[in-house]
Amino acid sequence: MGTHRLLDWMPKGSPVTGESWQARHRIVRFALFLTVPVLVVTGLLGPRPAAETLVLSGLIAAIAGVARFVPSREITAEITSFGLILASFVGVELSGGQIHAHLFILSAVALVALYQRWLPLLYTIAAVGVHHFVFGLIAPERVFNLSMHGMGEHIPTDELIAMVVTHVVAIAVEVFAILVFWRFNEQLSDRLQDTVRQLRGREEELRHRATHDGLTGLPNRSRFGDEVTGELAHGRAFAVLMLDLDDFKPVNDVHGHHAGDQLLIEVAHRLAGCLGPRDLPARLGGDEFAVLLRQKTDLHGIQHVADRIIAAVSEPFHLDEGEVKVTVSMSIGIARADEAISAADLLRNADSAMYSAKRAGKGQWVLGGVNGPPDSADRSRFPAQERNA
Repeated sequence: MGTHRLLDWMPKGSPVTGESWQARHRIVRFALFLTVPVLVVTGLLGPRPAAETLVLSGLIAAIAGVARFVPSREITAEITSFGLILASFVGVELSGGQIHAHLFILSAVALVALYQRWLPLLYTIAAVGVHHFVFGLIAPERVFNLSMHGMGEHIPTDELIAMVVTHVVAIAVEVFAILVFWRFNEQLSDRLQDTVRQLRGREEELRHRATHDGLTGLPNRSRFGDEVTGELAHGRAFAVLMLDLDDFKPVNDVHGHHAGDQLLIEVAHRLAGCLGPRDLPARLGGDEFAVLLRQKTDLHGIQHVADRIIAAVSEPFHLDEGEVKVTVSMSIGIARADEAISAADLLRNADSAMYSAKRAGKGQWVLGGVNGPPDSADRSRFPAQERNA
């Protein structure tokens, strides 16, 4: 149980976003480049030979240069982290083990942790341990400034071990603070990502509601008008079909609004089933529907689709409250690529043709004139009885 709790508490090592990684990497890379002049000044003011200072500072500069041209994000982070922790050790070395130089190491560990990746952090911690325990015990004068303690070149082993442990404990406390911050940062990031996903889902839902009918799920009047405008802008031939259900009001009056809603949903399903994959059915409101016909745009194809829709809708509807039978009247407006007509005029002509069909009788369609209202010379009327004869 304790192990599971510890694992739950530990950071998961979740990768940060590309933008966040770039921002963090710029900070770490800048710090690495900044160490080069700092090391030169530290070395020239310290007890080490100038040649050693220039060689070690040049090595750090070379590592920083190599990391800049590595394409892989992971490898770049590891090289930069290695260069930074090595620079901190060099700073301690060149200063002659001055106590303030150990701030290089504390700063390096904190900067490496910005990547929020386990591998660079773990080998940084391991390197610090080796540096303090191994080199601190073998060559303590290079890690700790013994002259500060009046010990010259020699120091009792127990005091040396105490000094090493003190520095390691300081690093351990910093690492603990880093892990806590890292885990809290991951949790906050997870919550923010969840919130963003919810907001995006809500945005998609609102966008869908703004362009679709809430009852049938078909595109609404606004979306339909936008699609018609887009087709006209591209100059493609297409047809607009306006549909209106006959005898819909009695369905609501006799069977109730629930039955009326069921009927509209079923009409939407049948309407979609009569169309091709590129055609667009829509509900304009009430019992009015529309179709943007993109595939069969010649007169024969339009007639065929119109007949299919009327036949499909004329089949009995089986609702919860009983059997309801309705027919649909329908008008057609045609627009071609070479016609100078607006979307509003096209829809108005199609709508006018639909009402002409309703006045002429139920279950038929009227083809409106392309350059004028349905009562122009181009008008044609095909009652259902004649089509089925």
